[in-house]
Amino acid sequence: WAISVNGGVPMHPIAPYEFLALISILFILLYIKRFKLKDGILFSTSIVLYAIARFFLDFLRAGEILYYGLTGAQYVSIILTVIFGYILYKNLKT
Repeated sequence: WAISVNGGVPMHPIAPYEFLALISILFILLYIKRFKLKDGILFSTSIVLYAIARFFLDFLRAGEILYYGLTGAQYVSIILTVIFGYILYKNLKT
């Protein structure tokens, strides 16, 4: 399933994976939107879901600079997931 690039180095095509992740996120958000929710819950959910998807997709990207085994985008994804996950938790709890 990998594509050979740069002298035969096999790499996964990221675009189809990201497309499937974004379509899945869209359907989840459309389902959640049907319920009466507080302001910001839909936005927080979208940020958390995209950050999680981006975290896992970055393992398949090639040529990224790694810092302690993770890319910069993965660290940002972790931070966003924690911050917006907390916001989501607080909004759903009250």
